[in-house]
Amino acid sequence: MKARTTEQAARAAKMSRASLQEWIRLGKIAAPPVQLVKGKAVRLWNAADIKCLRTVKATIYRKGRGRKAKREGGGRRTRSENAALAASFSGEVSGGFNTTYMDSGFV
Repeated sequence: MKARTTEQAARAAKMSRASLQEWIRLGKIAAPPVQLVKGKAVRLWNAADIKCLRTVKATIYRKGRGRKAKREGGGRRTRSENAALAASFSGEVSGGFNTTYMDSGFV
């Protein structure tokens, strides 16, 4: 197997390149060293590195919970659900408008 770039390695492990780069930055996975290829800095992943990546991904990616379940009833939250969610954080429910802005005379 030939050497692969970080993007190709991420695709082989069925994850995004951004996630792989974040895991490298956080030290969750040991990445191959950066090499210069035609004046461009790249990491070249071999088969053993990709196998290790898949193993690490299986242990930490969503921690075995799989994909998040769809919301009951499907679709997006309603305005009342959003207001209730906002109230749980702020302690009060407003009418959905920024009354401070409305009372300022700019409207």
